Amino acid sequence: MLITAGMGIWQLKDWGRKLAIILFVVNILILPWKHPYMAIEYSFNYYYTLPKLNGLMTGISFIKTINLISLSVMVICAWDFFLNAALIFFFTRGKIKKQFLGGEKITTVDA
Repeated sequence: MLITAGMGIWQLKDWGRKLAIILFVVNILILPWKHPYMAIEYSFNYYYTLPKLNGLMTGISFIKTINLISLSVMVICAWDFFLNAALIFFFTRGKIKKQFLGGEKITTVDA
C-alpha cells in the first residue's frame, strides 16, 4: 500500500494523498505494537555484544543498560510520531490539497 500511495502522490492524485494520510494515521496508532519488537531486537544485540566487550567497558550496570534501552525506544517512538504528524500536517494543508485536486499548479519563477 505504501508503494501505491507513493505512486499516487508522485502523480498528484488525490486518492494517493488520502491513502498516505490514512497510512500515517495507522502508523501513529500502532506505535505501541511496532516499537517493542525493535526494543527486544536492540536489547538482544546489546546483551549479546556486552559480554564480549566486558574487558573494554567498565562501569556499565544492568540499570544503566535498561535506561539506555528505554531511552532509545522513547527516542524512536518520538521520532516516528513527529515524522508522521508532520507529514499528516503537510498533506492536509490547503495549498497542497489544491495541487492534488488540480486547482493550483506548481510554478517556477525565473530570475
